[in-house]
Amino acid sequence: MPYTLSFFIAEDELSDKIASILNDLIGRIKDSAKIRYSESIGMSMTSVRISLKSALGREDTLELRIHSMLGKYVDSFKLRYGLPGVPAIKLGEAVRWGSEAVEITSKIYSLLVGGGASTAEQIFYSIANYIQGPREIREMSEEQVALGASTALQKSEMQEIAESLRRGNPDIIGCVILDEKGAIIAHSIPPEIDEEKVSTIFAALRSAAERTAQHIALEKMKQFVIFAERGGAFLQRHGDLFLLLFMKPDAKLGAALMELGYVIERLEEITRAKP
Repeated sequence: MPYTLSFFIAEDELSDKIASILNDLIGRIKDSAKIRYSESIGMSMTSVRISLKSALGREDTLELRIHSMLGKYVDSFKLRYGLPGVPAIKLGEAVRWGSEAVEITSKIYSLLVGGGASTAEQIFYSIANYIQGPREIREMSEEQVALGASTALQKSEMQEIAESLRRGNPDIIGCVILDEKGAIIAHSIPPEIDEEKVSTIFAALRSAAERTAQHIALEKMKQFVIFAERGGAFLQRHGDLFLLLFMKPDAKLGAALMELGYVIERLEEITRAKP
């Protein structure tokens, strides 16, 4: 799953400054980035995926999600995303807002356009340093830094699994890997299925599967399949990971299950190597 950095801007002067910086950044990298636009009530979202070379010999992805909010919806979105103010930048649970968000956006622009960091890992930790603060970064031990790099590698491998599974079987229209809490680790999904919708679908499927398994005394759920007129969904549990597939109405389930055998082996290799 990409390393994700979220920007939240509205209709104010500071937001305009951030929008200007980001528009310039997109203009400079548009030929090498994947850009996607989507809209919902009160908000438009621009996703910019930037491929970065990793010191681990592969490419990692930095995704910038730029949420542009209409003024009358700002308060509801602040509550929804846990924002103290707008404009804001969010990385995980860490948030910076107001003029500080403008300053950090400018630093990120310089980092991505002006150089100064040669690998994905250096860029990721520089951004974390800007947003989470230097104290937390300085106090990380070498073991914690190594753990962070290892986790990034595992996520990159899972993203590769999700993309290859969808690419390798035309009956599979979407693939998502989630953790025990329902957080998305990796995904390859069409534009019309957003991540919030995926989380809702996962929660509904898991709840239905676990209730059914308990009701007929089958203990812990491992696989759950449902087909309807417009398509199907397949939920596979593997330890503390879940694999969710979206399939076409006429999908060949047997072929999909054969593909899953290879995927489960890959997931086992990754989880065995987990620190």
